[in-house]
Amino acid sequence: MSMTTETPLEVRYQDVPKEDWIQEFIGDRLHRLKRYAKEIVHCRVALEQPHKRHEGENPYRVRIELSLPQKKHLAATAESQEVPQAWDKELRRVIKEAFQAMEKQLS
Repeated sequence: MSMTTETPLEVRYQDVPKEDWIQEFIGDRLHRLKRYAKEIVHCRVALEQPHKRHEGENPYRVRIELSLPQKKHLAATAESQEVPQAWDKELRRVIKEAFQAMEKQLS
């Protein structure tokens, strides 16, 4: 194992089940962001499932906030329209979209 400095990562769950794969997936996506920003001071990720709008619709919202050197801050958000039976695949997709939006801001 290499002795690299890890970026502090804070993940907040609101009405989203805490699963090990979520933290690992977010950690992997954060590591990928380092291609665009070598130094990330802190990363906050909020995973939310807002109130149901209609029967069967359970959208997810993912918000990422990065703190960079010289007190620069960036934010990116992605949201699903509805969640099919495979909620984990939909949440993974929305997390990926939010990180892709952040990559665009950093590139």
